[in-house]
Amino acid sequence: LYRDGDIVQQPLTLYNLTQRVVGDATYFIREAALEQKPFFLYLPFVKVHTALFAMDDFKGKSKHGFYGDNVEEMDWGVGEIMKTLKEVGEDSNTLTYFSSDNGPFLERGLEGGSSEPLRGSKGQNWEGGIRMPGIVHWPSIIKDGGKKIEFAVSTMDILPTTLSIIDKIGRAHV
Repeated sequence: LYRDGDIVQQPLTLYNLTQRVVGDATYFIREAALEQKPFFLYLPFVKVHTALFAMDDFKGKSKHGFYGDNVEEMDWGVGEIMKTLKEVGEDSNTLTYFSSDNGPFLERGLEGGSSEPLRGSKGQNWEGGIRMPGIVHWPSIIKDGGKKIEFAVSTMDILPTTLSIIDKIGRAHV
């Protein structure tokens, strides 16, 4: 496990990795807010790919088995980040984007997730392999609760689109 360019743990322990990563992220947000500096936080959760892992607080909680327990733990992590943004007064002026990268890993059976009612999985071009949720949250810019879109978009466009928006409106926090 690396922090910046330094190895901070070897071998890597997955058991509480989500809590450690969320702790680092919330610390980073608090420090940036305290210093009144713009910030960029990219946080790729190591969820819900295999191998799955979860803290005891999340084990056995989901009706979807251990895979669901992992989703519950990731949901907790996202909630902690959003709560921290609110606590430091940056929730309204901060763009947050949440997305998945691809469909379930069907070769792992129930442990790999499900795309139901869609067909397909990770590495396939069926809709269940490429249609993923995406949530954009930026209350000071996206008004009236936003809207739901049903057409395909690409996550490769997030960076240039975000930079274009910031350039146009002059916002500092992304």
